[in-house]
Amino acid sequence: PWPEGFDEVAGADAAWTSAEDQSHSGTRSFSSRLIDHSQVAAIQHSDTYAGGTVRFWYKVDSQENFDLFTFSIDSNILLTASGDSGWQLFEAPLAAGAHALEWRYTKDGSVSEGNDAAWIDDFQLLVGCENVNDVSQVECEALVALYEATGGPDWAKNLGWLTNPNVCDWYRITCDVDSNVTQIMLYANNLVGTIPPEIGNLTSLENLLLYNSPFIFTGINQLSGSIPAELGNLTNLRELILDRNNLSGEIPEELGSLENLVWLGLGNNQLTGNIPSGLSDLSNLEILFLSGNELTGTIPVEFGILDSLRNMSLSGNLLEGAIPPALGSMDNLEQLSLGQNQLTGVIPAELGSLSKLEFLWIENNQLLGPIPSELGALTNLENI
Repeated sequence: PWPEGFDEVAGADAAWTSAEDQSHSGTRSFSSRLIDHSQVAAIQHSDTYAGGTVRFWYKVDSQENFDLFTFSIDSNILLTASGDSGWQLFEAPLAAGAHALEWRYTKDGSVSEGNDAAWIDDFQLLVGCENVNDVSQVECEALVALYEATGGPDWAKNLGWLTNPNVCDWYRITCDVDSNVTQIMLYANNLVGTIPPEIGNLTSLENLLLYNSPFIFTGINQLSGSIPAELGNLTNLRELILDRNNLSGEIPEELGSLENLVWLGLGNNQLTGNIPSGLSDLSNLEILFLSGNELTGTIPVEFGILDSLRNMSLSGNLLEGAIPPALGSMDNLEQLSLGQNQLTGVIPAELGSLSKLEFLWIENNQLLGPIPSELGALTNLENI
């Protein structure tokens, strides 16, 4: 089958065809057809382009310096290869406008060596951020940085990324009516690498979802490195969910600037250091999930003022010290998970004021004393 947009070249002796015996990725590539001496197999891609970069992988197995693979734009040869090249990446800039891209395999008058052919695979026309139709160049460049930093070509799904001039149509990207990026929802999509600081330039972003889920099987994200402090610039952010990756380092104090944040999910990573007390400034926060890390220090007493919080999970860390009595002031708290830490002291009687509490998990600590009788007043409590 012909790849979309490709066509025969007038005057060539043969075209190219699908090949299942060679591929850079996937199960097939595009190969020159078998030709005789002094013949040419050629294929072209002609269109009016938005401008950007031509990218493809190629391979040649031929008589070196005599049977040649070439690539040209508007008859200007930009690449010549022969011999046994193995798979190689080629990129070239492409100006906006009408162009003819052409791939040729040309044989001389005698001798054949190797497979006597050329192949191309993973052909892409990458749109330059200066040529996109909707979002600003700064926002486009931030998304490109994410794609390049997390192995975009190997994502489970990447439809439109870097190839569609309408950025708002890229896979799992959502924009508002003014073409500002508002959502990145690339959870469970085989993202491998680091979160680039350029994401902090997406100032209209409301949802950044890069987590893994045991219930979604499209792919597994494996984000590593630290959480960029620049995410603190995203003051419109409502959901920041990075759970179940391999993130390390400390939680940036700058996240305390996310005044509209409702859900902060950083659980099941490898985060270290203290929990920033500045997270207590997140007055709209409803869900705080920091479980399954290596966090140390004490539970910030300032968390008591988070009266919008419904679920706070800090279990499975290395937290020490007492459970702050101030947590009893979190009027809307429904779930409190502090288990599997190194907490000491008594269970605060003030937790009996959490009238909406349904689940209280404080097991596997070093707590002392009796269970406060005040907990008996928690009529909604289902599990302790």
